[in-house]
Amino acid sequence: MSKRKSESKSRQSRRSGRDFGDEERRAAVADVGVMGLATAALEHGLPKSTLHAWTKSPRWKEPAFKEAKRSRTRSRRFTPEQREHALEMMASGMKRTEIASAIGTTTESLRRWRNEAEEKGTMPPPLSSAQKGEAARVSSSGEQAGEESVLAEAMVTRSPYAPRDPGHGLSELETSAILSLKKKHPSMGPAQIRAQLKRFKGWRVSVKAIARVLRANGYQLVHRGSRPEGPEPVRFEAPHRNALWQMDYADFRIAGEKLHLCVALDDFSRYAVGHVISDAPSSEAAIEVIQTAIARHGKPEVLRTDRGGAFQAAEFTGMLEAELIDHIVGRSYHPQGGGKVESLIGTVRRELWDTEHFADREEAERRVTEFLEEYNERRAHMGIDGLTPADRYFGRGDRVLATIDALSRNRQGALAQVERSGVFEELAGKATAAPMEVLRLVIVDGAMELRFCGARVRLGPIER
Repeated sequence: MSKRKSESKSRQSRRSGRDFGDEERRAAVADVGVMGLATAALEHGLPKSTLHAWTKSPRWKEPAFKEAKRSRTRSRRFTPEQREHALEMMASGMKRTEIASAIGTTTESLRRWRNEAEEKGTMPPPLSSAQKGEAARVSSSGEQAGEESVLAEAMVTRSPYAPRDPGHGLSELETSAILSLKKKHPSMGPAQIRAQLKRFKGWRVSVKAIARVLRANGYQLVHRGSRPEGPEPVRFEAPHRNALWQMDYADFRIAGEKLHLCVALDDFSRYAVGHVISDAPSSEAAIEVIQTAIARHGKPEVLRTDRGGAFQAAEFTGMLEAELIDHIVGRSYHPQGGGKVESLIGTVRRELWDTEHFADREEAERRVTEFLEEYNERRAHMGIDGLTPADRYFGRGDRVLATIDALSRNRQGALAQVERSGVFEELAGKATAAPMEVLRLVIVDGAMELRFCGARVRLGPIER
């Protein structure tokens, strides 16, 4: 034996008070795998640091040590009733580490049990507020003992991040509203549903709670991948309404007939100012959309389109010049500049064209009109602070946001208002004043012209 090993062995002997033989050391290390470090050190009269050093040495660690350590948790077999009990504890909100410690298994086993139960559809549903309150009363009165008392204690265990009002947790009314929105708008995710509930009901519900409800009712959530590599895209937004409109075509089929939807969108508010369904992507249809939108909402300062033939035709560009509307044409193969109108077309495609069957063209035109009206008035948009496009376009956004924030801070008050009235009053009101161009002085071919509410007055040539 070397001098260094001899000194180490003598130090260990002095600290433990006696010298241990090889077999005693192996036995102590094996007991660590069975009963744990602290208990084995106490059983053999050793410091924990000494026994821990022995467990790290290959000389004293026999194969029986690892096998005994694994057998502490893996040798036990659980009955179906015990597994069902563990699943109920997980459904109550108890942490897996606490459940594993209480019933003597591993968190990995609990994870596999849960996955198997979800695949078979036997996972117990989450407990409601009433069930948690009943579990609290059972736990306080001492009517149950043993493992049942552990479950009751888990039911009333609250997260430090949970809301402090007595009605924390989702009510049946909130759950029903979440499922109703998902059924009506299949492409909506938890964040979009949250924006809808906050805008139209005044409820502040977490995204995770909504995701749990959707998963519990069989909906598969779509997890989008990370953003593509490369430079960060340049984002822009018009400073006010009618400053910039975007316009584009999209095609769809009805009973073998190919039709085309032309839609114009206000960049500032995402408000769909006009649309038309035509047989072909023609300049006549695009002119009809612009002229109808101008008659209803006023002129835009700028119109952005792609390089489609309808938007570069002489009739279309001539109409824009006559109306003094600047025309921006996007680069070829670069749809990002018209992302807002592209997003609207994608929403129409996912939630209307891909989910409904139209008997004829008249029905398609009616449903597209109804869909865009609902999009403008009844759909919260995450890109504009959860407001509807109409809220922003008609200048009532600030007042609506203030009302929503005041109500959503007191979620139980909003729920009580729903229960009393049956219908939550829509958070909208009279439109407030917003910038609108009514007078413009321009120079055309060396002559001064005055434009007023669509009328044109020629003042005469400019003299130098």
